[in-house]
Amino acid sequence: MAEDADSTLRLPSGATAAQPSPSRSSSPTAVATGSTAHTEASVGASTDGHVLGRGRTVIADRVLERLAVRIALDVPGVVRHASGPPLSGLGDDLPAASAEAAGERLRLRLRVAVRWEEPAHEVAAAVRSTVRDRLGAITGKRVDRVDVAVGALLPSSRITEDRGRRVR
Repeated sequence: MAEDADSTLRLPSGATAAQPSPSRSSSPTAVATGSTAHTEASVGASTDGHVLGRGRTVIADRVLERLAVRIALDVPGVVRHASGPPLSGLGDDLPAASAEAAGERLRLRLRVAVRWEEPAHEVAAAVRSTVRDRLGAITGKRVDRVDVAVGALLPSSRITEDRGRRVR
């Protein structure tokens, strides 16, 4: 399937669109899994080959979790922390997130590491509101609940500058 410059989805030449079954939506569906997305096009088409309907985007829970972790790291006082031996796979990496999405609604659980010098309850409240607002704005989902637990309090001597995996 190719996408034209005018952003309309067209069927390959010579292909006919299958009629939607009663159990399926009448609009194309884009599905995001990890870092990829694809569109289901088993829907009706007009005589000129255009797919009918607007479609919907489905975001995998793992993608929502990664977004929540990135947003939490932007909150002052939240730091990255890995417990256990390096490269062993043992221990916890903080922040960590767990997401449960149901349609356009979302619930999150976050565990974060906080600088010892920062008031943990204030940092947790800031994480809760920041993640709720930004993740809702990015995904268009309604974030019903964000549970935040402080999994570690770290003194400044144990915190290293986080360079992340960003390219410089």
